[in-house]
Amino acid sequence: MRVTINDETCTITCTCGELIRMESLGMGIYATPTPQGDANQLYISARPNFKYDFLIATLEDFLAEEGIDTLGWQDMDQEETLALETNTPPTTIIVSRRKQRTE
Repeated sequence: MRVTINDETCTITCTCGELIRMESLGMGIYATPTPQGDANQLYISARPNFKYDFLIATLEDFLAEEGIDTLGWQDMDQEETLALETNTPPTTIIVSRRKQRTE
């Protein structure tokens, strides 16, 4: 995962392999906030590491960016899944640095 944090937004780029891992393990992208409540550090996890960390992006955000409902890896064999991970370009989304969604 590559992250660029700007004044108001975070630009997050994930590879297909990272998105498959997020989907298969029920993970999301969480943010550790600054004292002002802005996202400071981002990480992929199944739950927040600390009490005040918040969910900033989900797999659905990436799927919506691509205009698809699912990655479709569940119906593939290992070779097809590896080809999907290798040949699919990364997906980038832009989200607000502020806590906006409820879990």
